[in-house]
Amino acid sequence: MARWLSRRGQSPYLLPRSTLPRPVRYVPHIYSDQELAVLFAATDRCHCCPEVPFRNLVMPVLFRMIYACGLRCSEARLLRCGDVDITARRAADP
Repeated sequence: MARWLSRRGQSPYLLPRSTLPRPVRYVPHIYSDQELAVLFAATDRCHCCPEVPFRNLVMPVLFRMIYACGLRCSEARLLRCGDVDITARRAADP
């Protein structure tokens, strides 16, 4: 905003460029086939418990959907059955 005002003839306070450190560039981790196999094997070993009775069924599907569909964790967590039309194999219309 201050730079924009400055270009329009105003005299706002501008922080010197060296005041704030440059943000570190995000470099995503690309999982190897072996790492993915270990991850999916671990989710396949999930066991059910009284607090989460269907965990052994949900976790393997959830992690595979995150991987295969490129979902963010929050997107996968908020999915509902009505969000997907399984018979047409496409996303349900909003």
